[in-house]
Amino acid sequence: MKLADVIRAVFYPLTESSVLVPMVVFWLLMTLASMAGMLGLWLAIVIVPAVFRYQVMLLEARSREMTPEPPGIEFFSWTSNLWSLFPAVMAVCLVLVGYEIYRYAGSAAVLLFVAFAGSAYPAMLGVLAITHSPLQSINPVAIARFIGGCGGGYWYAPTYLLFAAFVSLYVSALGNLLANLIEMFLLFSLHSLIGSVIQPVGIVDDIDIPIPTGKTAEVLDAELENKRTQALNHAYGLVSRYNLAGGFSH
Repeated sequence: MKLADVIRAVFYPLTESSVLVPMVVFWLLMTLASMAGMLGLWLAIVIVPAVFRYQVMLLEARSREMTPEPPGIEFFSWTSNLWSLFPAVMAVCLVLVGYEIYRYAGSAAVLLFVAFAGSAYPAMLGVLAITHSPLQSINPVAIARFIGGCGGGYWYAPTYLLFAAFVSLYVSALGNLLANLIEMFLLFSLHSLIGSVIQPVGIVDDIDIPIPTGKTAEVLDAELENKRTQALNHAYGLVSRYNLAGGFSH
């Protein structure tokens, strides 16, 4: 992956209208939530699932060199496609682990943890987007295979992740509105970059989930025959106990 491709991937959310519009909408909603007090807390509970779901969809679409579709109303639900909310779980767990390391081992140890976690986190997101499996996304073997499959181009993603984290620490001084916009852009561009790192090497086709096949006609006939036999046996049992009406009805 060339540096020019990395730059295009980073700025893709600004050049593709189907991504730019959701980014602006999410930015405005999150800004409103941050300024609305207790009401904003409930608004954030509704918005956060949509933001995480769209990031996973954006990553997957870019890995397939497709244009992502705009988010629908189902993106705001906490119950549909729970696997797509797993990045939030991973992020919270990494923050908590990092905090505990800082408490007990100091800043030097937490910097090592941040470097390690930052190196693996894009791979975890990539595996999740491709397999739709939270368990696979934290499987060390799957993560290692993903990184190996992406080759040297993979390391653009962790580098950009650490850069985005560093920038996010200092943008708060720019004011709530501008800070939220920069953070939203960094979030969108990170997932666009991870997907663009995956696309040239074609590992989506190697570890994608196969389309499930339906049952064959022979299997369906055998299951139907088994159910008929069970029904007739039960009806015979009723008739043998002189319950003719129940047996014939069954």
